[in-house]
Amino acid sequence: MWIRNYVKLFSVPYLKESCPHAKGAKSILYSNVLNEIEDISPGTKLNLVKGFLKNKERFPEEKVELKECRICGMPSLGDICSFCRFWGLEKEIKMKR
Repeated sequence: MWIRNYVKLFSVPYLKESCPHAKGAKSILYSNVLNEIEDISPGTKLNLVKGFLKNKERFPEEKVELKECRICGMPSLGDICSFCRFWGLEKEIKMKR
């Protein structure tokens, strides 16, 4: 909702199609379930965030070391970033200007 409002407010062009790779994603299921709960009991989402912030010390921040993707050079948690892994890239792609 927030992103949609931002896009409309600033006239940002966007594609209206759903991501073809999102099929079966758990995040979509969780979002739908949370939206249904919010419809039945307004304020649930806000209380969830407030509860998390109130107890945030119980969730220690993970220290992660970013590496450089050996294919594209972008930050990555592993040797190859998720973009290059997804597309099955094995060597750097030279971009024409």
